[in-house]
Amino acid sequence: MIRRGEGLFKRLSSSLSVLKTLESRGLVSEHTRFESCATGSRGAVYVGFDPTADSLHLGNLLTLVSLIHFQCAGHQPIAVVGGATGVIGDPSGRHSERERLAPGVLEGNAAGIRECIARVFANARALLPAPSGARDVPGLKLLDNIEWYKDMNVVDFLSDTGRHFRLSSMLQKDSVRLRLSSQEGMSLTEFSYPLFQAYDYLHLHRHHKCWLQVEQTSGGTSLLVVNL
Repeated sequence: MIRRGEGLFKRLSSSLSVLKTLESRGLVSEHTRFESCATGSRGAVYVGFDPTADSLHLGNLLTLVSLIHFQCAGHQPIAVVGGATGVIGDPSGRHSERERLAPGVLEGNAAGIRECIARVFANARALLPAPSGARDVPGLKLLDNIEWYKDMNVVDFLSDTGRHFRLSSMLQKDSVRLRLSSQEGMSLTEFSYPLFQAYDYLHLHRHHKCWLQVEQTSGGTSLLVVNL
């Protein structure tokens, strides 16, 4: 007897390339180093969510579905709630700076998002049980990036991380150019957001062997692979 969801699990876990599977289903709008990592070894894959609201929206489901595909293929899924980056504020697609949230509101939003993510993965686990005798499916790691920033010195962060960024490249970003051409302009806080994004990836690579980030875009999802 085939248990509920077992056939789908087998198709996902035995796929030659989960990346190509995602692309064939229209879940990938853009990617980096697609062919070179298509047959790479299993590791951790992550997606991040800033707690700007107390719940996820439907668009976020695309990135979670992609993460579940990687989980079924044996990769470690990591969901990062941006307790730190939520304070900074992502300027992407914004014409004005995000309103700063009170600490209590931010913590409440983070708790709501963690609950949403955990529920989605619990439902997926119930619908996609591992076949008898199969390897275990890696469980979800639910992290908050405030944990690796809360004791960090700002001077050390700028000295260790900031020196690897070039203004010429950062100024070419669409989010930066849009804001610089607006009447309000852009604060240094928002301009520094990519530094925190990059450091999140570095931290996850060092401590959780993460090799890929899944991001939500206007066209669906993008897969970012960085050789660290």
